[in-house]
Amino acid sequence: ANERLYELSCTDGLTGMFNRRHLDKVLEAEVSRHLRYGLPLGVILVDVDHFKKINDEHGHVTGDVVLKNIANTLKSLVRRADIVARYGGEEICIVLASTGEKGSLILAQRLRAAVEAIDHTGVAGEFVKATASFGVVTAEDKDPKLDVPTLLSRADQALYTAKKSGRNKVVSWNEMTEDDREAPLSRK
Repeated sequence: ANERLYELSCTDGLTGMFNRRHLDKVLEAEVSRHLRYGLPLGVILVDVDHFKKINDEHGHVTGDVVLKNIANTLKSLVRRADIVARYGGEEICIVLASTGEKGSLILAQRLRAAVEAIDHTGVAGEFVKATASFGVVTAEDKDPKLDVPTLLSRADQALYTAKKSGRNKVVSWNEMTEDDREAPLSRK
């Protein structure tokens, strides 16, 4: 019973992914591990492209189906040691322990292609197409200034750049220009 209660307390009810509370704990632990031992750390932020349009055109129940399908696909393609969590709304965060930039980018591209290939069938039987944008940030060299808010902010900047540059893309914070890093974030 205690195990089931713990599972319920750290799982998102809709998608079956970990929830934000659990994500925050994992990120704190992984950043601490990185700072102490110098282990690489990868974080991928995923945002479903034009999700509001999916909800508006097909209904929220179909939007839920799309989110569940994407969650199941992402969870099926990561290692057991990786954490896939609902970050908020249609945003998902993936924490990749002991993974540097090369591995994080390879996985992000694989996940992007898998999300694009999903056949979402809405509740009315209609086909719904969904893609997602991916922002990747990694920490490979010990950076004593690194903390969770900085890591998430960098991933968010990379995600915003992916959306701004056409969506259905993977962008790494490490590859962004200074102009992109300084641009104000706006999802419009």
